[in-house]
Amino acid sequence: MKGPPPLPVCRTTTLSISRAGDKLVVTKLGAPDPLAWLIRQSRTMYEALYLNAARIVSSAVIEVAHGHVVELTGAFYAESGVEEDPTKRWIGPLPIAECTSVAAAIDRALGLPLVPVRVDAAMLRARAAELGGELIEITDVWDTRGAETSSFAGCWLTAPRYPSFERATYTVIGFYRQSKREPGYPPPLGGDAAGGSIDAVTIIAAG
Repeated sequence: MKGPPPLPVCRTTTLSISRAGDKLVVTKLGAPDPLAWLIRQSRTMYEALYLNAARIVSSAVIEVAHGHVVELTGAFYAESGVEEDPTKRWIGPLPIAECTSVAAAIDRALGLPLVPVRVDAAMLRARAAELGGELIEITDVWDTRGAETSSFAGCWLTAPRYPSFERATYTVIGFYRQSKREPGYPPPLGGDAAGGSIDAVTIIAAG
């Protein structure tokens, strides 16, 4: 049984953006290639871009070497290859007016920017079911001092990069995933750990 038809977000001479189920879909229509900067940065070929719409946090128009791009910030770990930044995706380079129009259309369609819920470790444990899937902001100690260890606020922290054998305080903005696993085990191939997982979007070292 087919699902509902895609919902249009915006269309220009170079691209079409739509909502298809839980995905934001960017499709090429013409030149210049609206995914050229993404291909260059990720070293991965893209004919179209599919992103989990609920994992996009914000958009911004930024200047790059060959013009301007729409930079999407979010948690794209499931869609990322080894060479890719799992917190960034780009549309462009395009003329700045087109970038501004595209970013505004995405913001309207997805209700961006998302505002994180400020929590601490105790609140996260107490409200785990309620906070599952939410964007949270939390400050705690990140411990990476053991093999396959990335412990943060009682959760497994998934991050773009991991410090080696460190125990330090960080503020993290990311998406919380509640866990049903038993305590004491690391997540299998990026899955849930006891206490849940946080897929980081932003990590800031405490001053």
